[in-house]
Amino acid sequence: MNQVCNIRRLLVATGVFLLACHSSWADSRCAIRGFVTDLLGNPLVGATVKLSGASVQRVTTDSGGEYRLEALVADKPSLSASYPGFERGHETLTSCADRAVPVIVNFGLVAGRLADLAPFPFEGDVVDGRGHPVVDAVVTIANPFNGGLTLSVLTNEKGRFRADIPNPGQYIVRAHRPGYRVAARTVLAPAGLSRQVVRVSLTLARLPAP
Repeated sequence: MNQVCNIRRLLVATGVFLLACHSSWADSRCAIRGFVTDLLGNPLVGATVKLSGASVQRVTTDSGGEYRLEALVADKPSLSASYPGFERGHETLTSCADRAVPVIVNFGLVAGRLADLAPFPFEGDVVDGRGHPVVDAVVTIANPFNGGLTLSVLTNEKGRFRADIPNPGQYIVRAHRPGYRVAARTVLAPAGLSRQVVRVSLTLARLPAP
């Protein structure tokens, strides 16, 4: 009889222990959500978000650049976001809410230099106020958020230019030539795996004669 009672006590204690372990495991699960965009706030569709901690989980962003995941989280787990043509983003969680109150982690990725993607072709022309081509004008294409993404070319005898830019993002296209005022435009090379031609036309106004 005592042996049966001892077995029952053992089973009850084991059940309490398993219930406590299950409760602790459930409490350690965390809901995480956020957006992955470029620095202009444009959503990066299909970006990969990876959580590394007590468990590893990968998800991809939807058509709005949003991701959601729920995983077993260790102390200070890390999140990373990656997208072709952009530098990888990293974040470390210092706290975790319950499932009802998700942790918001947003990523704004910076355009980087990756050789596995076709470049963006920039094409355009530079003319004067009468529509005549401006030959040998210097056209500079620069990313204001990444000084390493700057390229300068000259217009040809028809006032046209072409340059290949490796990464999506916002660019300032500026043209200048002695005797003319500087002209500039801001254009966007959209994020995505397709590479469409970015066309830019600039008009230079002549400086008044001294």
